[in-house]
Order: sequence, then structure tokens, then C-alpha cells
Amino acid sequence: MTDSPVKHKSGMTLTRTAKEYIMLTVVVYKKDARTKTGERMSFKEDYDTEDLEGLDSTMRYTFPSRQGYRYEIHKTMVERRNLMTGKTYWERFDTDFAASPSSEAYWSM
Repeated sequence: MTDSPVKHKSGMTLTRTAKEYIMLTVVVYKKDARTKTGERMSFKEDYDTEDLEGLDSTMRYTFPSRQGYRYEIHKTMVERRNLMTGKTYWERFDTDFAASPSSEAYWSM
């Protein structure tokens, strides 16, 4: 079963596999004096879009800073290099350091 190709705004045709690396993730924090850092994560969602400006506008409206919110937008998948083989691979941006083959901690366990 193959996924149907998707037309990119640059005119290129992308397959579903290639489009997965263009996803964006939003992490929203809310001020909270009960925690050590002074804030807590209140929302985390992946969006299958590459429209950064539109997503930023939506988050500014949905989670206004005057109500104590702060948000970060990340590329969901980042390219890393395997420490042992030297080959590059794709991994989620929030992968724990010890669980990533790009770190020495992963290989020393």
C-alpha cells in the first residue's frame, strides 16, 4: 500500500514518508508558582503542516501570554548522526539524551 503523493508549495511532489519530516510540534507552558521552574507543560501537539506563520498566529490567539502562557514551536523530526556508524538518521526533537544513538550515554549502557 503506497500513500498518495502530496504537492509541496515549491512545486515538488512529496510522498507521505518525506512529508513526515516537515511536521511541527507545539509545546505550551503555563506559569505555575508551585513548581521549581515556575511553569508547567500544559499542552503538547503535533501538527502535519509546514505553515509556521499560521500555526504561530493560532497559538498566539489560543494561548495568550497575558494569561501566563508560553509556547515553543519545533520541527518534529531532526536529523542526527549515529555516534558508532556515522550514518545520519531522523529522530524526534524531544528524544531523551540517553535513548538517542547520537549520544555517548546510549552506547555506554
